[in-house]
Amino acid sequence: MAWHQSLCNSCLDACEPRAIQFLGLWKPQIEMDVCNGCGMCVGICPSSAIMIQEEKKA
Repeated sequence: MAWHQSLCNSCLDACEPRAIQFLGLWKPQIEMDVCNGCGMCVGICPSSAIMIQEEKKA
């Protein structure tokens, strides 16, 4: 939603380790070194825009 200029901070508020940062109002970024993979952001997202995937090892 934020990428389409709809102000939404649901994931930001739900993120306990504070791994989600917004660049300005509209560009959410996930700090992968801070994210613990709990999935709280996935469950609270009203547009189902977030998913967790296992990182592929090369």
